[in-house]
Amino acid sequence: MGHDEMIDGLLVKTREQMNEKRFQHTLAVRETALELAQRFQVDPVQAEVAAILHDYCKYWPRERMEAVIRQSERTPQTLLTEPVALWHAHVAAEVLPQECNIDDEAVLMAIRYHTTGRLGMTPLEQVIFLADYIEPHRDFTGVEKVRQLAQFSLEKAVFATLKQT
Repeated sequence: MGHDEMIDGLLVKTREQMNEKRFQHTLAVRETALELAQRFQVDPVQAEVAAILHDYCKYWPRERMEAVIRQSERTPQTLLTEPVALWHAHVAAEVLPQECNIDDEAVLMAIRYHTTGRLGMTPLEQVIFLADYIEPHRDFTGVEKVRQLAQFSLEKAVFATLKQT
């Protein structure tokens, strides 16, 4: 399967998981991630795949996500005490190997930490974290400053995002 067929397949599967507004957000994150990947020499295929799949489980029922977390050996069970809004990233990293045949650990880690970040984020993880935050549909106080920082420094833009959230 070629790159375009793979991407088309992932887009179809992702669209099935969410409403139209969230799918438009996903497409915007994809475009932003590709721009950032090019600017900061990050693998564009990894960035595109992670961006398309980052919110794959966001609209799954709480019970379905909880079951995945409980069965996981990699996701800390303490996640169940955190807000449900944080679960989808870890759940996606757990299910995407089976659901979408994603076995690239770097892509799965970028998806796993796209909402919270983590110490020692890789450049790919930073790209997905940042693209989710600054995509063009986002409109809130401080986003423009982060967009400006992202023109020249991935690290400074990520740091500013973490300070704002």
